[in-house]
Amino acid sequence: MDRKQFGKLIAKLRKESGYDSQRKFATVTGVSNASIAKIENGTQKARPDTLKAFSKHLTDITYADLMEMSGYLEGSIKQEKHDKYSKYEFISMIEELTIDLIKKMSKDDKFLPFVEAKLKELEEVGGNRDVVKNASSFIKFFENQNLNIQINLYSNIQQIYTLPEVKNEIDYYNTQDSSTEIVTDEEVNERIYKIVMHYNNTISENESNYEIVKPELIGNHHAFALSVLDNSMQGIGLFNGDVVICKKEDELRSYIYDTKICSIILPNGDEVIRKIQFINEEILLIPFHPDFNTEIFYKDDISITGEVVQIIRTLNQ
Repeated sequence: MDRKQFGKLIAKLRKESGYDSQRKFATVTGVSNASIAKIENGTQKARPDTLKAFSKHLTDITYADLMEMSGYLEGSIKQEKHDKYSKYEFISMIEELTIDLIKKMSKDDKFLPFVEAKLKELEEVGGNRDVVKNASSFIKFFENQNLNIQINLYSNIQQIYTLPEVKNEIDYYNTQDSSTEIVTDEEVNERIYKIVMHYNNTISENESNYEIVKPELIGNHHAFALSVLDNSMQGIGLFNGDVVICKKEDELRSYIYDTKICSIILPNGDEVIRKIQFINEEILLIPFHPDFNTEIFYKDDISITGEVVQIIRTLNQ
């Protein structure tokens, strides 16, 4: 995390911890208002003693977290998927991508007409015209929201950006102004991510309930994330503790799921990951571990909830 990103993180944590101004935060931490401003602007690196003072008044983060994020602890665990570092890196990415999309859908700080109309319809905006009067106002509104609302806004803005009407407006204004950057579909795919929520409740309170995936993996289909709870698919590289991203078809057709790795709800309510094979009216559920047996069910007795399209693994040191 570079100094500018770290400064944005400190500003966000400060506000979420109830200090709406740098002056109030300076009063409780004993750090000068000028130093806090420079740290949040990314022009000054915070000293360890400053970080310690901050940590005593910031919620949901420790002194060690701040030391690691600011680059003082090089040897710390950095691969843990659901730690606070990943959470705040995700926040930074969401803000960057959303602001980038907002700028692409505006010209001279004014939203394109169709874009403005769609933004006013968003539940989070609540029809507030002041929020969408220009791009700068919307960015300020976005930055002041909590993470859950930011995720919802990003997901909705990403959907608006991909609408054919918006693409046509952007193309039109690009042709009218040679100085406007032309955005290719390839560049869009590299920057835009889908937000995928966890389907079950197997994650702990300290873990994130979302995953981020590239849109080409799921297209326009519904998708969900699922925690793997055993080693029944170990033979294909799927282990207990992994997370799978599953793509759900609109309707069950055997030729879609046949011979694929899928998530299935059994008659007893358990959800498992298996390779499936259709045989007339029956379905074979095939594991890849010698301690687990192939099972046969009538297709009406089980529910195939989706096809596994990605595996996400947490690395621990």
